[in-house]
Order: sequence, then C-alpha cells, then structure tokens
Amino acid sequence: MAIEFSCPFCKAIIRVPDNAGGGKGRCPKCATRISVPKTSTVKPADVPQSNAEPFVLSAAEGPPWSEPKPRLPTNLPAAATVAPVVVEFDPAELTRPRLGELPIDRTATTGAVVTRLKKRNSGNQSWIVGGIIGLGLLALAGYFGFSVLLAEKLSGELIAETAATLDLPPALIDKNQFKLPPADVTALLETLQQNPVPLNSHSMQIQLAGTEKGLQISLAAGGQAAFYRVNLSGNAAVEKYLSQHLSQLEAQRILDIDQAATEFLVQYEKVLSKKSPPESITVFRDSLALTSLVGGLGHELVAVHGRGLYRCAYQDRSGGLYYLLPPGLTEFQLIGRKHVDGKTAVPAEFRVQVQGGIAPRKSADEKSPAKSSQSSQLPLENGEKVSSDGDEMIPGKK
Repeated sequence: MAIEFSCPFCKAIIRVPDNAGGGKGRCPKCATRISVPKTSTVKPADVPQSNAEPFVLSAAEGPPWSEPKPRLPTNLPAAATVAPVVVEFDPAELTRPRLGELPIDRTATTGAVVTRLKKRNSGNQSWIVGGIIGLGLLALAGYFGFSVLLAEKLSGELIAETAATLDLPPALIDKNQFKLPPADVTALLETLQQNPVPLNSHSMQIQLAGTEKGLQISLAAGGQAAFYRVNLSGNAAVEKYLSQHLSQLEAQRILDIDQAATEFLVQYEKVLSKKSPPESITVFRDSLALTSLVGGLGHELVAVHGRGLYRCAYQDRSGGLYYLLPPGLTEFQLIGRKHVDGKTAVPAEFRVQVQGGIAPRKSADEKSPAKSSQSSQLPLENGEKVSSDGDEMIPGKK
C-alpha cells in the first residue's frame, strides 16, 4: 500500500510508502517543506496511470546537503509535462543523509581558504616587519651606546691658579640689543650713567653703568673671595666637545643676554617709578651680568666647594675661566650647570687642584681695568639707597 496526497502549495500529487505516514519531506516540484498524512487523501481514480514510475522526495528534516537529486522517470510520455506529478520517497531518507553525495560549494570553500591564507600571511608579514624594526632599533641603540662608551668623558683633573684681586676689562651690551623703543633705552642708559647700579655680594662686586654705546658691566672680587683661574685649553676631551657644541652654547648665551637685558631695563624703570622694590634688580647679577662676562663654556660650568655652587665670573679670550671662591682653597670641583628644566648642557665633572698664583696679564682683551664699586647699596635717581647684598647659589636655596 502507498499513501497518496497532494501538495497543499503546488497541488502536485505525491505517493509515498505507507510507513512514511506522519513524517515530513520536501515537495519535489515546488521544494516546499510539507507533512505526510498518515492515510491517503487522494482517490486512486485521481492519480494518472501514466505516472507509474514515481519521483523520490528528499527528507526535509535533514540538512540541505542531504537532499538527493530527483530521479526522472524513464517512461514519461511527452504530454506528462502538463499532467499532475506523482512522486514518492524512501522513508530512510528522513533519518540519514547519503554519504558520498555531499554537494561542495567551490566558491565559498575557495574564498574561506583564501581568507585564511591571507590572515596567515598577514600575521607572518606583521611578525617579520616587527622583527626587522626591533632589530633596527636594537642596532641603533647599540651604536649609540657604543659611541658613548668610545666618547671621551669630560672628566679628570685640572689645574687652577689663584689671585686675591685682578683688574679685568668690563663687558658691554650694545644698546641695539635692547628690545625697547630707542628713546626709552637712551633715557634709561643716561640715568644709569649718572647713577651706576651695584649688584654686590660677599664674594663679588658688580656694577652696571650706562654709556653712549650701551650698558657696561664691571667685575671685582668681594671682600671674602679670591679669583681662581682654570685653564681648559689643551684638554683633548673639552676641545673635542667644544668643536661640536660651542656654537650652540654661545647661541644660547646670547639668547639669554638678549632676554635678560630688556627685562633689566623694564624692571629698572619700575624701580625708578617706585612700582617695584629695588631688590627686584638683584636677580640680574646672575642672569645678565655674569652671563655677559663669560663665554659659552663659562656660562655652563660651575665650581663646587662644600655646599655652594659658584657661577663662572669671567672668561678670557684664551679660554681661562675665573671663579670667585673663598681664599685659601687647595682644590674644588668643576661640573656642568643644571638648568631649571633639570638638563645639563655640558656633561663635565672635573677635580681641580690649586697650584700657584695667576701671573699678571696684559693681553689684547685686558687693556683697561674693570671699575669696581665698594658700595653695597643700590643708588636710585633721587639719592635713596638700599642694600643689595646676596649669597652664592646653594642647592635647594633660591
């Protein structure tokens, strides 16, 4: 016996074995998933006899790849294309797929394989590129590290000479360096010419005086200090360093002077007009006066004795650096000055031995003696005076 029923969608007549009743399948004509009734719903008289060879209907419960291809009848007459279709399927198709008949989507498979290969190749390329970059950085670090080891360190021992007093020529800041209206600069320089400003401490006496050419800065030893001259010429490490960095050191020093010079005249005008106290000018002893009396190297090296740091007070044309330190020293240190940002321009650390006195010199840059002021007070235009004494720099003290 067989169960015959019609597809509720396309009306095709379908024949299945009686043991397939209650199962599910897919209509071979419209491919719609349908349920198989338990008994026939089509009368035998309604089934065309020409469809004696039924079609096989695949199971709908299995995955798509389990569907076998329908078998066409061999004795189908030409007119059967318009007649109702009678098909049947094997109940075994409802529970298991046919092995060996799995359809393969070549396009999807190929795309997936290509994608995996691309990802794998991309990962390999990333690893290779990362490895090359890492090796490059390692080689670069090794090169610089090796260069540092080979470079001569700015350290060792130096010799210093000492003298209680010296007549050193003054420094001059040209009036064109001041970033102020020329009339204001001329007026302030004339006032400074009549009333020079001393910026003194117990170790040094500095005087700022106006001239027709600009601002003149003079230096002399204080009552509790002596000159110590350190000669760096002939030191191979220093000469090598200066051959590479002297232009930068000097450029920075000139920049510092240009800024401090203009700030000094502005502050001096405020002091004259009583808008600022006279003590506000004392900061220019280091930022302007000492910076103007030294060169690029002297601007960056400081002497260390005890807990005190002493700025270089003067630098001559032969490269000698002059420091004003307590008298009677036998040794001190010379190191690179640390700036407010924590950086040190010159990585130096020398041990200085004091041997002998400074011989009298009359070189081309020492034709006229420096004018020193014995007063420890700051004269103003109206004759008022106020003390401007100060100390050397102490670590942690401003």
